Amino acid sequence: MLRFVIGAIFATFAAAPTVAGPTVAAFLQRANPIRDQGVLGMLSPDVPQLRAEAKAAVAQMKADRAARVRAGKPPLYCKPAGEPDPSVEEVVDALNDLSPRQQRTMPLNDGIARVMAQMFPCR
Repeated sequence: MLRFVIGAIFATFAAAPTVAGPTVAAFLQRANPIRDQGVLGMLSPDVPQLRAEAKAAVAQMKADRAARVRAGKPPLYCKPAGEPDPSVEEVVDALNDLSPRQQRTMPLNDGIARVMAQMFPCR
């Protein structure tokens, strides 16, 4: 009976999707070498996966921001309407500026939210 319960618990956690996604460090470990190669880096087979991870992280960040606003909490960042989004290079530079500890422990969507909060603080 105990084996069945432990097996069921393990199966539940093994089947559960990971919500957090990659850490900032994991993302930067693959993104920085590609960026350092310039135009030739865009030919890397990792580019589509990195774009997908970044797109998913941004979507999660925007969903978190909207949920905070709906709950009556202050937004994570206050980007003025019509203001262009920061470039990929600006975001990667700002992610590189996070402390090594933050990079290792912070999910990518939280790292991008922190970058957006620095670039577009709420007043």
